[in-house]
Amino acid sequence: MTLETRVLEDVDSAGLGEIVRTYRTVRRQGGTLKLVNFSKRITDLLAITKLWK
Repeated sequence: MTLETRVLEDVDSAGLGEIVRTYRTVRRQGGTLKLVNFSKRITDLLAITKLWK
């Protein structure tokens, strides 16, 4: 599954929760989740929360 994030400028805690929930659901079904086209701000947020490697 690919999550297009080009239009997102920021993500709050609810948004992070949805990303994690979606990731878990996709993984449980044997798939992968790919985030594409996201801003540096979101990259930094994912890194701070250790959701980005």
